Amino acid sequence: SFTSEDNPVEHVENTLPDRFATCEPTEAECRRRWDLTRHWRETEGINTILTEPHPNFPYCKYFYPHYHAGRGKDGHLVYYERPGELDLKSLKEKGIDSRLMMRRWLFVTEYQWEIMCADDDNATAISVIDVNGVSVFDPMGATLDFVRQTISTANVHYPGRAYKVYIINCTSTFTTIFGLIKGFISAATLEKIKLCG
Repeated sequence: SFTSEDNPVEHVENTLPDRFATCEPTEAECRRRWDLTRHWRETEGINTILTEPHPNFPYCKYFYPHYHAGRGKDGHLVYYERPGELDLKSLKEKGIDSRLMMRRWLFVTEYQWEIMCADDDNATAISVIDVNGVSVFDPMGATLDFVRQTISTANVHYPGRAYKVYIINCTSTFTTIFGLIKGFISAATLEKIKLCG
């Protein structure tokens, strides 16, 4: 099931997506990264995640506000989230741990690209991250772990999907926090991030 730069592409599933064709310096590295993502999608059930039942949907949405908010002036999807309102304690009381939250994040991500952008494999999005209420103590707990995991997954398996990332309601406290997490963000994505007061 792996691609190879030495063999001709005979099946559509072996075609290297444009997003992966430029994510690494050489074609061999790009194909290796695509292979890793394909393997991850198969072993983690990402290809079928949209058909899974998600009974905790309302709780995840309520205790971690996130939603799509239309499109930008050039047609890019706008995705809005408020990590400062992530209520991990209430989620835990409902039996929702970090694994289920990550599964929920993957579901939303797949829905965005496979359903909302079904006709455009190269679609990109504008992310608006409202950090109002993010505490300086958050990096010491599960909130940062969740943020790290989503950033890492997006960087590895969804390259080239970010058009712009606006982090709004930034304070000096958040600037300190951002310094702790920016190491998990690729250089290409960092260039697209704008911190706003």
